[in-house]
Amino acid sequence: QYKESIKEEWCYPLDTNPTLNPQFVENHFTKEQMILIQDKYNNLTALNSDGKKLWSQQIGSKILSKINFIDTYKNKKFQALFNTKDKLYLIDRNGNFVNGFPKNLPISTSMGHSLFDYNNNKNYRIIIVGDDNILYNLNKKGENVKGWKYTKGKNQINQNPVHFTVNNKDYILHTTNDNQIKLLARNGTDRTVFKINQPFTTPVKISKNGMLYAITSENKLWTGNVSGTTETIELPGLNTNTKI
Repeated sequence: QYKESIKEEWCYPLDTNPTLNPQFVENHFTKEQMILIQDKYNNLTALNSDGKKLWSQQIGSKILSKINFIDTYKNKKFQALFNTKDKLYLIDRNGNFVNGFPKNLPISTSMGHSLFDYNNNKNYRIIIVGDDNILYNLNKKGENVKGWKYTKGKNQINQNPVHFTVNNKDYILHTTNDNQIKLLARNGTDRTVFKINQPFTTPVKISKNGMLYAITSENKLWTGNVSGTTETIELPGLNTNTKI
């Protein structure tokens, strides 16, 4: 038997309930973790590792999904990137908006952004799932990327796109409500299209080696690889409550 008492290091009272899980980023000057959290009044508050308030910034509406941190100027100074239903925000470590932000999104969205850095060279790509069912590709200035050739489908996009690589090839995972799964190229065109016979009860995930997997409505494990081949495996113990 082992017991350990939990000691509270500090407590910070918000004005109202939080609407965002605490997000952590390293302060590039102090090398300490900075904590960002948004409350129901849409105030975004930054705390240091001692629980002291650093700054607070009013955001127009609720932040969707998580906050990402990017090195916009390639100088190892990171800014907080996030979006609301109609705007894209970029805020520096002092709580100030980066020049030109917030930016209006091309169209409203109900989902948080996806952030890609294909070659780890900080030429970021920001993908927005529009409420018009189109994927929008923006650069780190919030401008549309030229050469993006994504074609709108009939079925609603139900999952944020995810980037991964297999054998030095880039793939963007794209799923819709009819359980259609596509792997897109960097320019938004189709690389691989999977035909799915059974709906999934879990989001599609990607293993470290680029294998796709999800649980079907028949409580089986579905897997697929970038070549387009798939396999459905019966595993004992899977049921409607199973999660990945």
